[in-house]
Amino acid sequence: MDVTFIVAGLVIGMGIFRTPSEVARHAQGSEAVYFWAWILGGAVSFIGSIIFAEIGTRIPVSGGFYKVFSRVYHPVVAFMVNWILVISNAGATTAVTLLGSSYLKAFLHDFSGRFGPTIEVSEGAIALGTIAFLWGFNLLGLKMSSRLINVLMIIKISLMLFLISALFFVPPAVETISHTHVPFSWKNLLLCFVPIFFTFGGYQSIINFGGDIDQPRRTIPRAVFWGIVLIMGLYLAINWSYVSTLGLPKMAETTTLASDVTVLLGGASAQLFLNLLFYLAVMSFANVTLISSSRIYVAMAEEGVLPRVFQKLSKTKQVPVWGIGFFCVVMVLSVLFLESFQKILGYVMFFDSIGFILGAASIFWLRKKATEAPNEIFEMKGYPWGPILFVLIYLGVTASVMLQDPQAFWIGLLLFLGGFPLYFLMKKLLKSGHESP
Repeated sequence: MDVTFIVAGLVIGMGIFRTPSEVARHAQGSEAVYFWAWILGGAVSFIGSIIFAEIGTRIPVSGGFYKVFSRVYHPVVAFMVNWILVISNAGATTAVTLLGSSYLKAFLHDFSGRFGPTIEVSEGAIALGTIAFLWGFNLLGLKMSSRLINVLMIIKISLMLFLISALFFVPPAVETISHTHVPFSWKNLLLCFVPIFFTFGGYQSIINFGGDIDQPRRTIPRAVFWGIVLIMGLYLAINWSYVSTLGLPKMAETTTLASDVTVLLGGASAQLFLNLLFYLAVMSFANVTLISSSRIYVAMAEEGVLPRVFQKLSKTKQVPVWGIGFFCVVMVLSVLFLESFQKILGYVMFFDSIGFILGAASIFWLRKKATEAPNEIFEMKGYPWGPILFVLIYLGVTASVMLQDPQAFWIGLLLFLGGFPLYFLMKKLLKSGHESP
């Protein structure tokens, strides 16, 4: 259950409460396009999760998202894929944390105003307090962190079930009752995939925990399977609730889907406590991203492209203290200077696509070089057509990014290629520093 909730925590961030609006805009009023996009996007993500489950069991190590690329391709490729994610993941997590802080700020303001003097706390102060709490709690060990993830995931799932309950207690929207038929469009369907894949992304990071999980060759596939099944069920149900209660036209015009549905369900009082639940949901995502990214730093240090101090683990809890600390420091700097991170955050989807494509393609090399008997290792069904389909679809997503935002594509590509000379520079600097008296 711990690992299943880690999978769910890696995937379910704030996306499902925001990206359906963007998908509704791309669907342009067609419920067929809207729901087929989510169904097909979930199916592709399910294939991807099984691919990465097999990869994670074949190379069950901490920081697998770096180690897999290093072993299958070359260490320089691993560095090129991961180097910008070292910063952008922390920046992206900070952006989500600030979003969650805005919900807690609203909760404190409204709640205190009902019983006494109104409490005013800045979003930045709340975000810094959240980072400090997560830093201290993660030093207690992965087991304690996973327990926190479990509690926060239960809260997040309860929030989603609350929104899904609108199907039974809120009358259908006028647009839904009228059943206005809009022609099906393949172009609109393809445009929907970018925000949907962003919402489903994150499961690939489970390979970072291979060295921390008991019996990874048995546990990872089962946890990934049930985690993705849970996510797909919740995502389809909550989208059905959005469309039923609000209708696609209104969904396309709002960015506060969850709040709009909550007001319909329980009025202002329900919205008050929704703000608190949103903040806790954000903490869940930030916590699981923190423990995942810190293990990538350990792998990079073992490869000699980060200082060796990042390899050190605490003696009693086996916690990557320096990796956790570095991630939290970057998050703090992001809070203080967030605007300088905005352009980098715009290219996260491009780097995710590169990581997905190269990561999924590594299964062909791993199968070819396998020494284990088939009954000793988890092997996905549908090989090689599943991985081929997955890679082709993500190539299409990368092309979509290029067509929709050429500047983001080319700058992202330059940043990716910039990792090539930076890799050799880091190796040289760290080697000379180690050899100097």
